[in-house]
Amino acid sequence: MPDLVLVAVGAFADPGFPPPGVSVYEERQHPWVSALERLPIEHWA
Repeated sequence: MPDLVLVAVGAFADPGFPPPGVSVYEERQHPWVSALERLPIEHWA
């Protein structure tokens, strides 16, 4: 799909940016990705 452009949602600093509605790469994710959900979240000011 040469006309398709994907931009990571994390590239936007706007906290009001709408959340993603579609996720497309689960079948190719690394095994450690699911472990990220269990990590503590750090908040930087």
